[in-house]
Amino acid sequence: MKTIRKIENKELNPVWLKASVLGSIWASFEIITGSFLHNLNIPFSGTILSVMSVWLLVAFLQVWKDKGIVWRAGLICALMKSISPSAVIIGPMTGIIMEAFLLEFAIRLMGRNLAGYITGGALAVMSSLLHKIITLLIIYGFDLVRIADSFYRFAVNRMGGSNGNPAVIVTAVVVIYAAAGIAAATGGYLAGKRYVKNPVKDNSDKLILTEENTLFERSSGRYSIPLLAANIAAMSACMIIISRCHFLFASLCSLVYITIVAFYYRNSLYRLAKWSVWIQFIAIAIVSAFLWNSTSGEGIFGTEGLIAGGSMILRAAVIILGFAAISVELKNPLIRSLLYNRGFALIYQALTLGFSALPALIALMPGIGEIRKIKGRFIGRMLHISELLLPVITEKERRRPDIFILAGDKGEGKSTFAEQITLLLKQKGVKTAGFISRGTWDGNARKNFTLTDIESGREKLLCSVDKSTGTVKQGRFWFNNDALEMGEKIITDAASKNDTVTIIDEVGPLEIGGKGWYRAIEYLCSTSDSPQLWSVRSSLAHKAARRWNSGNIYIIQVSEITPEAAATLIEKSMAGRLSGHNSGDFKA
Repeated sequence: MKTIRKIENKELNPVWLKASVLGSIWASFEIITGSFLHNLNIPFSGTILSVMSVWLLVAFLQVWKDKGIVWRAGLICALMKSISPSAVIIGPMTGIIMEAFLLEFAIRLMGRNLAGYITGGALAVMSSLLHKIITLLIIYGFDLVRIADSFYRFAVNRMGGSNGNPAVIVTAVVVIYAAAGIAAATGGYLAGKRYVKNPVKDNSDKLILTEENTLFERSSGRYSIPLLAANIAAMSACMIIISRCHFLFASLCSLVYITIVAFYYRNSLYRLAKWSVWIQFIAIAIVSAFLWNSTSGEGIFGTEGLIAGGSMILRAAVIILGFAAISVELKNPLIRSLLYNRGFALIYQALTLGFSALPALIALMPGIGEIRKIKGRFIGRMLHISELLLPVITEKERRRPDIFILAGDKGEGKSTFAEQITLLLKQKGVKTAGFISRGTWDGNARKNFTLTDIESGREKLLCSVDKSTGTVKQGRFWFNNDALEMGEKIITDAASKNDTVTIIDEVGPLEIGGKGWYRAIEYLCSTSDSPQLWSVRSSLAHKAARRWNSGNIYIIQVSEITPEAAATLIEKSMAGRLSGHNSGDFKA
């Protein structure tokens, strides 16, 4: 039918499905174990997590041998890490991605054998060391190298030794990290092989995926694209000022930015509350003050060194709080939704599935005492859970709802069209739920809209040009909070009615922008596979089609089709769903 544009549902291939399972298990492990290690301020917690992750990944590779599964799982795990309550998400995310890509690279280069695994394990664990070094250089600048070299010479001099080559110490550290990675990969390899020969069974025979998708969950946080850009610009400006201007002027500018960030992003201050950060600051101040100009290994106090240390500490404070602020803004649902809106549908869908599994996985994750026994039951249990989870996630991915979008311009009769379709569906014996938004005209302009529950007939003023109507403003209209809550409840209640077509009149700028009924629609799409009918302005139809994770989407122009033809399409979709066929099996 030429008057209908169909946007085909792109189903995930098996590699992405398995990666969503592995990524969600990895993320649940990172969230629980990582929080435990960091909360206790255990030294080298990042390295410990890296070793455990390599052990887990290599074990999984003995069961699932799909090419490219590691880097996909790493990408999913890293993005899922963004739900962490930590103010800073960029560091952990980049660390996870580095580990996954290095392990994948080694396997591609050397093959799926023990040599490839131990090479990848060594590289992945060493990447945690490299990540730490890069992080310190970003925070403190390359002056840190000069201070480290001076401190090394000072220490050697005090111990009565000669100024040996610092490369010896660096090499020793690298060897230790590589050995840890080799041990982790070997342990994972043996654990995976043991599971293949003698699979572990436990009582986790049922895995229930959460019905609510938290990928783009609306939160109470204040997000702003302009603030994200302002933070990046201000942090960059402070870096330039610190490196080129007088210390007092640089201090003033930096303190202004630090104060603003601390006030607006209060949770970011926890990074500066850690004792380890202040130990670094004090050490840098003392070492730079006494050893900045030292070439012989003898301490000589100097104001130049003190200023250099102060500049490094200023830089560190700006970087730490600045990245904390940027991390908060990166949690903006509008930014994260670009994964789907800009062609990253596969990642979006895999993330959706991963998030749906996360609560169940966290509940099944063994305690810290059992994780310490990583050689035994823990790995086997995780592998067993993954095999239970895969078919559940596969079925969830397969059964996504068809969406029928009634597209039309303002005043073209979308609501009337939706109401006619509702009546026709009822006559055909198809159950319906949802709401219709009827408008009242004042001359040539709309004055208000009233929300009507299709099932109960209950009505409530939705929005009006009168400011006293509510506190949420979109265009000329002020929206009634009670009506928004009423619409949200109608949509979420419809999610449990699996034999019912849900009508949403309408999906507008509020929902496209992550407000209004956005979260309820997200919940409905992730919970029910029954067809839905939305009325949407023509200018927003394609944005609405890309905004949520659904099955096939049919964009219907109300001016080019009859209500009878549209109702027949929806009836066919419901019949296909009830018969157990894929949503795309019927022809428009």
